[in-house]
Amino acid sequence: LIEDIKGSDKWQVRDLFQRNVDKNRVEDDLIPFFKNEKSIKFFAPLALVLLPMEGSEVINKLVEIQSDSEVDDDDNDLTKHKLGDSVEFNEYEESAAYSNVRWNPQKIKLVAVDGQHRLTALKMLLHDDRENKLINEMKIPILIIGFSKMHKTAQRDFVPPLLDVVRQTFVYINNKSQKINESRAILLDNEDINCVAVQELVQTAHDNDIDKDENQTIDISSVPLVIFDWRGEEKNGRSVQGPASIFSVRDIKDWCTEYLLGDIKQKNSEKVISTKIIPR
Repeated sequence: LIEDIKGSDKWQVRDLFQRNVDKNRVEDDLIPFFKNEKSIKFFAPLALVLLPMEGSEVINKLVEIQSDSEVDDDDNDLTKHKLGDSVEFNEYEESAAYSNVRWNPQKIKLVAVDGQHRLTALKMLLHDDRENKLINEMKIPILIIGFSKMHKTAQRDFVPPLLDVVRQTFVYINNKSQKINESRAILLDNEDINCVAVQELVQTAHDNDIDKDENQTIDISSVPLVIFDWRGEEKNGRSVQGPASIFSVRDIKDWCTEYLLGDIKQKNSEKVISTKIIPR
């Protein structure tokens, strides 16, 4: 984390590319997620960038990568990509799984450009002896990034500072990715009891809407599926409501949360829920 680098508190505002770590989110959300033996432990790779350092300052000048081909001791074709004397990417084209990256820890800091909350949670659990086994058995996916100046860049060509490139990468990762829309997220969430209730209600309407065989008839007293905007269609990032739909999936979840089940994620949820549940 940037905050772990001595002297980073004096960096320029434009040099910062991480969110501040929300300790409440880590302790109340991520730690329980990792500790829950029933939850599926999968998440996007942690994006880590190789930052060349001199003391507590980042060397902000991009350098051109030097690539050389050779044959290793086992007669495998190997290409070495070097960034000065601090980073070396060893690429095996025919055996990519054996490719590796090496760096000088005296000159390079490996810093999270995305995933600092997950990283913080993992580090906290790693230092907890009772949870050490859990983390030791996990395979943590990571993406290691090294930036270089483009090959044969002319003196007159503009070369951005390294931190500008890192910061823009952070923006692209967090702003350009297409997030799942709210409607689909609710219909796919099997951990929130309110989402499961919504799924059951929509499925009941769905079962009644599909073609029936000769021995089954559609229950015309049941709520028709078309009333719910369950598909959650979007156009240019904005929701497009179904032509005959009245209620969104979010509306149904809000009903369940407010009148039936309460918000189980709230502190003192049992007390709060008891004041909201409609008497049976």
